[in-house]
Amino acid sequence: MSGAEAAQVASAGFTALTALAALLTVRHIRSESRIARDAFEAETQPLLTDVPRGVMKEEIDWHEASGKMSRRLVDRSEINVGTMGPEPIAFVSVPVRNVGNGCARIGVVTFVLADRSEADGTVHNPVLPPGELTQASLARTPGDPDAAMAESIGMEYQDFAIIIDYADASSRPRGAARFDVANGQHPRIKSRRWASSADELR
Repeated sequence: MSGAEAAQVASAGFTALTALAALLTVRHIRSESRIARDAFEAETQPLLTDVPRGVMKEEIDWHEASGKMSRRLVDRSEINVGTMGPEPIAFVSVPVRNVGNGCARIGVVTFVLADRSEADGTVHNPVLPPGELTQASLARTPGDPDAAMAESIGMEYQDFAIIIDYADASSRPRGAARFDVANGQHPRIKSRRWASSADELR
């Protein structure tokens, strides 16, 4: 092999090694970027779930007739169903909490009966920081759309489910939760499921 040929071989080898080093560097950077992205995802991931029994809150009631105040403890896990007012308004209210690391922006809230009929609900606080609670509610008067569904829950005590989809603080969708409720005088969550979208939980 001549000196020129040897130089060409050495140059080709050096070029190949340089390309390999560049490829390994790119892969390393991508791996570090993926790790950093996964860490960021975990730090900003909200997670909605139900409220366990025994989470108590002190409330103060003002009694106008006597001018006195009284204190009472309220279990914040309590699911409320029933009617109120002369109309009457049929209602249901389910407490939920954010146990994730990031803030949850609650989107669509859907109440579902066993026959798969649905009605849109509301939340008291659509932006839920980590560790905070809110109420997902459905309330209808007799003339309202979906009144029959609200009455099925609030008056007839039919079992129901609630599906909530949510995003993170940047409004990027981060999942959905479904809570199935055994209705009655003391409603309770009987099962819970999570998915990447609300459609997967229907």
